[in-house]
Amino acid sequence: MALIGSILIDQILFADDIDLAKVGLVNERVNNLLPQKTAELNESINRVKQDLENLRLEWEKVTAELRKRPTIMIVEYANNTVKRTRVANPLFETENSLREQMNILDNDLRQKSNLLLNVKFVLENELRGKVGFFDDLEVMKGIILRSWVSLGAWLIFFIFLLALELLVVFNKLGDEATDYENRIEYEDSVRNRRLAFLKQSVETA
Repeated sequence: MALIGSILIDQILFADDIDLAKVGLVNERVNNLLPQKTAELNESINRVKQDLENLRLEWEKVTAELRKRPTIMIVEYANNTVKRTRVANPLFETENSLREQMNILDNDLRQKSNLLLNVKFVLENELRGKVGFFDDLEVMKGIILRSWVSLGAWLIFFIFLLALELLVVFNKLGDEATDYENRIEYEDSVRNRRLAFLKQSVETA
């Protein structure tokens, strides 16, 4: 209990130091994760760029074909007659679909590029929210062991709380039973005698 108490008190006393140390802890984790996260984003951006380039090439082929033949001739045979009708080239639908896909990839590329620019800030925010109780304990241990002053303060509180705890224990050991405890003990003995009497009565009946 003394150990827990001293830890809780030190968390209050060293709150500002712990917050500063947690900033350093978050920065260290960010620096460890940043190269991997940046590489993943760059790889994803390159994939999107390649897909976008492939779509653009296909779109250019389709638009070139549409410029040559914006309409096509449909020939129908019925009752020995031939009917010719000019209609819009079906490639217009393909061109619209390709343009929509390129817009989607453009937006995706823009988002990933923005994320790449702000990846450090995003990582810091994510990791700052994931600093837990055990991280606090690790940080506090580092603060205590790094400075004789903080170690001395921690030992003073620990010894003080331990002395209080031992004082309570020794006082409890030396105390005689109180009236309340005597009353409880008496009622327990009366109840036990009644139960024994009832049991004996049942057995003899």
